[in-house]
Amino acid sequence: MIVAALGNRVFQKLQTLPMYHYPFFLNVLSVAFYVPLCFAYIVPMVAFGRAITPEQTAIPKRKFAIMGLLDALAGVMQIFAVNFITNASILVLLSQAAIPVSMAISRAFLGATYTWNQYIGAVIVVCGIVVVMLPAIEGENAEYAENQTFWMGMMVLSCVPMCLSSVYKEKALGEADIDVVYLNGWVALFQFVFTLFTAWPSAIAMHLPLSELPDNTMHGFWCWMGYNPPSEFVPQHIYSSISEASCSWAPFFVTSYLLFNVMLNVLMILILKYGSANILYMSSTALVPLSNVVFSLKFMPNAQRLHAADIEGLVVIMLGLIIYRFWKSFRKLVRKALRQYTRAEEQADRWAQDAEEREIPRTSTMVGLNQPADLLQPLIDTRVFRAQRKVLFRSPSQIRAGMLMRLGIPPSPHVRYAAGGHLERSPQLPENSIIRSPEGRQPSLGSPMLSSMQQARRNEMLPSPSQYRPIRPRSHDTDSINA
Repeated sequence: MIVAALGNRVFQKLQTLPMYHYPFFLNVLSVAFYVPLCFAYIVPMVAFGRAITPEQTAIPKRKFAIMGLLDALAGVMQIFAVNFITNASILVLLSQAAIPVSMAISRAFLGATYTWNQYIGAVIVVCGIVVVMLPAIEGENAEYAENQTFWMGMMVLSCVPMCLSSVYKEKALGEADIDVVYLNGWVALFQFVFTLFTAWPSAIAMHLPLSELPDNTMHGFWCWMGYNPPSEFVPQHIYSSISEASCSWAPFFVTSYLLFNVMLNVLMILILKYGSANILYMSSTALVPLSNVVFSLKFMPNAQRLHAADIEGLVVIMLGLIIYRFWKSFRKLVRKALRQYTRAEEQADRWAQDAEEREIPRTSTMVGLNQPADLLQPLIDTRVFRAQRKVLFRSPSQIRAGMLMRLGIPPSPHVRYAAGGHLERSPQLPENSIIRSPEGRQPSLGSPMLSSMQQARRNEMLPSPSQYRPIRPRSHDTDSINA
């Protein structure tokens, strides 16, 4: 995972060195690459397979179009920022702005709440980003400083539509079980279409007349193939280490980025579906210093040594990331070492962990084509926290029913004990009963269904129901309970 993330980050910048004059082509290529890749799976699966159900194909395509529009805006902002920011080490630090941006948008649109250490960590990350940007803002060359500051701000702002796309996925799809390749295939198709409509602002950013953009795009394609365009079409290059024969490196750099990008997205989906989200967060944290070190190595093209501001910003951002991601786990380990952790807290942790393990695989649909793990974590935390609240915080009716259960009394005359220590509804359950549930489903402690974890909790608290004498409530008792 770390190798894939590092390769994706490094080659995302390296591909812009020979392709510096063709950022619009790079943007179109990075999206178009996924369309045939995804539909090579979607078409036969819809026709002959079962993984993509009719319910999934019935989802309105306008929802995918909105996601594609937001991803197209984020993509064009990010590609151009990566292309025009000269200090590669700053890029990975600026991308950490995804954490505070994602927290703010999630709180505004999803009503998400976070712990105090997450808020403090996000504030420290913002301070680190400011430290990184200060030298560019206060540069001696006013024109260069203004240009770099603008594109750094663009890199930070690219997190906004990217996060809005993930939040819209959450609200539009909800708990729907959808094939992640089917989802990303349609989003990529619409993103490709909307990317073509960014031609005019792209031409402005490239200082090209719109009429010359088609020729520039074609030259970008041939540069990707390793052929240099005619010299009259090549402006002066900003990187002194890149000669007129720079396109000889383009096939390797661009293709490597595409492959690492696909590998990273696939690994993120597999880790969320079958592994642990902590692997994702640890690799994302380790990526920050590793990327800065790699870009400063002497054998790297256009290598730049780390400046004092880069190191200071790196230290501050790493401190914020550690507090944001690992403070809770560190505090738990310390309390366990000091034997201050109670049995009740350990049991609550087990229930919370079970809820997290059930919820994390459902978050794999949040993975987009170029969405970093830093952006996904606040959204994943929101879904996990909501799932844990349902387990750890019970309603008054559930508490009352639990107390009755501990006495061996069913919480309702319409519920009775069955073999094996389970509860089942009475055959004469009225049609308007609040505990009525589909056949084969067990009623819960005051809720329509009893989850496996709640059943385990009840079994831990209660002796076997066979130890209790069946209680037949009298008619007036039944009326009082129903009332």
